[in-house]
Amino acid sequence: MKTEELTITINAGVKEELEFLFKSGIEEDIHAFESLEDMIHYILATVADGSRRPGDWERQFLNQMGIVPENSIFHDYRSAYGDPEKINKLKEEGPNDGWRNAQFIETLSRA
Repeated sequence: MKTEELTITINAGVKEELEFLFKSGIEEDIHAFESLEDMIHYILATVADGSRRPGDWERQFLNQMGIVPENSIFHDYRSAYGDPEKINKLKEEGPNDGWRNAQFIETLSRA
């Protein structure tokens, strides 16, 4: 899986609460996260999945927060992360030979 670093600044109280949630989950053996960073990664992945999967439980999470745009792109399932127009443009500009092009598109779909 391709990863990118993202640095954010959060309220000290929010960080303390996330640390407490993580630590309590470890103590009660209710999750398998190895670090607070892993737990935050899961939370952010849930938000991203809710953005592209309108029928799943993750979307309900986003709806409750009121952060789903009305744009019609968000009404249909999308198999890949990111802006579909940008992904389609990359597919069009991708490698020209068949095998490499198929591999390139498959990589985009997993990104």
